[in-house]
Amino acid sequence: MDKIISFLILALFIVVVFGRSYFPSAALYWSVYFVMFILVALLWFAMFWVSRRRNASVLGFEPDADFFVGKVPANVRDDLQRGRLSFRDGKVTLVGRKKGKYEKVWSVDTDDILSVGFGKVAGVRKGFTLHTENGDVSFTSVKLFKNRDLLYKALGWEFEEARNVQN
Repeated sequence: MDKIISFLILALFIVVVFGRSYFPSAALYWSVYFVMFILVALLWFAMFWVSRRRNASVLGFEPDADFFVGKVPANVRDDLQRGRLSFRDGKVTLVGRKKGKYEKVWSVDTDDILSVGFGKVAGVRKGFTLHTENGDVSFTSVKLFKNRDLLYKALGWEFEEARNVQN
């Protein structure tokens, strides 16, 4: 599916760039742009999006809380590992896509999380960093950056407890 959409986007791009004079009307020409943007959005969803239902089927249970995030790789030149970060029973799990299949990409027990930091995690992207016993792991998420209480609640921390852990 990804390859078909990618091919269609490339074909439409070539038509838009080199075929301007062959269109009978300007409206038809600009509608090709619209179709191309829709295909780009579909490609993004096909490559990165993990639905809540798919997340629950990979985990084998319904999580208490889950959020769509991007895991920042250790090597900054690599792309983000996008997926759904799930919280349940003292475990934090990231479900994402690897080679077209949905699977658990990363996991940690909440007891291993020493603290949480908020700020810019990948260039100008806002997010949070989980400081664990095995090192730091950063995620991009504007939603969790703005609503820190959601993350604390998902981790099972009270806000005052979380404030004390951070300091």
